[in-house]
Amino acid sequence: MEMSNKEVLIGLLTVPPIEEVHEKVRAAWHLGKRFPVPKFKPTCPCCQSEDVIFRRMRFFLIGGPATTPYRCDVFVKCGKCSAAWTYGIVIPKEMYEANQHVGQIHRKDILAELKNMSDV
Repeated sequence: MEMSNKEVLIGLLTVPPIEEVHEKVRAAWHLGKRFPVPKFKPTCPCCQSEDVIFRRMRFFLIGGPATTPYRCDVFVKCGKCSAAWTYGIVIPKEMYEANQHVGQIHRKDILAELKNMSDV
């Protein structure tokens, strides 16, 4: 049975309980003190290449009635076909607070900071 446009849209707008979101994020990402690190091998959604570059990260507080308002967008680019995409991650308050002074940080700045860190 085919779904109506309304049913499709309702399905795309409906999110699981926040506990389930946190569980899924923890399964996919290491959320340490400073930067999120994927527990999976990022691959390009267009060409499936593993030649992937994290370009920058943006830490922000989402507006509206969010249950957990702390977010990090990881901007990614494929080194093979140049496709670009974003991972939008729910992060802990502590990670947001550790990064709110930078807001958005470029990959070169992250690399420079990693030299002085024992773990992320």
